[in-house]
Amino acid sequence: MTAEELAREIAEPPARYTGELDESARAVADVVEPGDVFFTIGAGDIDTVGPMVLELLEQR
Repeated sequence: MTAEELAREIAEPPARYTGELDESARAVADVVEPGDVFFTIGAGDIDTVGPMVLELLEQR
């Protein structure tokens, strides 16, 4: 099963497949609010998304 297929199967909470890591970071930064918590799970370089999100939030 691919990540895209998995996202389609998740009903609650709604999941969204974005593809590239920079797109994922932008998607998270667009929806998080003060006090929210987000986490990433996966393989490879998924750990780069957190710092990318923080940088985008600092630019707000």
